[in-house]
Amino acid sequence: PTFVRTDIHITMIRTLEYILCCLLTLSFTGCQDRKGTAAVLKEAESLMYTRPDSALQILKTISQPEKLTGQEQADYALLLTQARSRNRITATSDSLIRIATDYFQDSNDNARKAKAFLYLGDVYMDMQNHIEAMKALKQAEEVLDDAEARTQSLVYSNLGYLNRKIANYELAWGYYQKALVIDKTNENSEWIVTNLINMLNLPLSEIQDSTVYYVHLLEKTLLSVNSELQTKAYNNIGVCYYKQNKTEQAANYFCKAIHVSNAVSYRA
Repeated sequence: PTFVRTDIHITMIRTLEYILCCLLTLSFTGCQDRKGTAAVLKEAESLMYTRPDSALQILKTISQPEKLTGQEQADYALLLTQARSRNRITATSDSLIRIATDYFQDSNDNARKAKAFLYLGDVYMDMQNHIEAMKALKQAEEVLDDAEARTQSLVYSNLGYLNRKIANYELAWGYYQKALVIDKTNENSEWIVTNLINMLNLPLSEIQDSTVYYVHLLEKTLLSVNSELQTKAYNNIGVCYYKQNKTEQAANYFCKAIHVSNAVSYRA
């Protein structure tokens, strides 16, 4: 039989065309939104270590982050936690970073899994829950071989810090050494200085026997870091020598710390 296009048929066809058009528009807009969010997350990640304040502001431009799902939601939670940490904003809850650890826990993305548990540990350190921090960092350590160098260094240095807190000085020394090797390979001057300072503060005989060596390493790198870190380094070298009753050397480095500190508002 021949199909007759009555007014009812025409109205139905136009209605269907309108619905289809709306669906296509929504689908296209959704794709655009997803691409936009992905680009924002990528940009924030690229600035995380060089301009963490900008990374944090970029993440704040994502509207309605609570509507993100899947990996985008997990990446957002991880990057926002990281940005807050890099901007020295003290964490008071683990609810945000738990979104990332819950997602990456069973994934094959070991690099992100390691970073997620690194920052879970970081959050617990802020909350003074050192037991849970240790557990999280040990989980990060299990998959650390596939992680980026910065993540590896931070995991090791944080494990060094936690072991120092409970007087496991030999373990702390080993972790700081691992972090130092990674930082020297990647020529990360600030992190080299920080790890050397941490090592000088350990009450171990091998530190006292090798103080001159580590001080030499520190001074060789200090010119590449900012005045605040230089002040901290000179102050810690002075403390190290003072504990060894080498008052002349200690006084020399305290004077250097005072001189450099004129350029910064540093508590030392």
